[in-house]
Amino acid sequence: MSDILGIEKKRNLRDLGSYQTQNGKHVKKGYFFRSSRLMDFDKEELEILNSLHIKKIYDLRSKEEVKDAPDPELKGAEYIHSSAAARADGTEVNVYSKESNDEFTHKVYGNLPFSYAYKRMFEDIVAGNVPILFHCSAGKDRTGIAAILILLALGVDEETAMYDYMLTNEYRK
Repeated sequence: MSDILGIEKKRNLRDLGSYQTQNGKHVKKGYFFRSSRLMDFDKEELEILNSLHIKKIYDLRSKEEVKDAPDPELKGAEYIHSSAAARADGTEVNVYSKESNDEFTHKVYGNLPFSYAYKRMFEDIVAGNVPILFHCSAGKDRTGIAAILILLALGVDEETAMYDYMLTNEYRK
């Protein structure tokens, strides 16, 4: 894991590169970036993001979240909205409703690793469409699950993948 210089830690932007895999290799830097919502990035931070040459941005938020805080454009990056907050039948959960709190925790969280949003992201990774940036609102849960899935797929051990997930607590203080 490496910080991106010039970006405030509270943005929770990290490069998943440099983690050691179980066979002694390391995840290559500059391919997989995770963060919180991009609307909060200031002009200078957006310039830093542009310098990363992101090919695809995966916005894992709900339609309501996207409407309330749309992503700014990054040069040369294709924007893909694919909500990870979906029920097993694929319908999206309104994360702003009171009912969604219980539903999200009990139904959606249990299915989160199996979300179509991640399948779509992995299809691009396998096709070589990297570097990618993926995010939700805080860059914690939906983004954290995406990071865990990527790290595990690349051969990083479970303890290290969970370390990266929990590191968000330090970044978001």
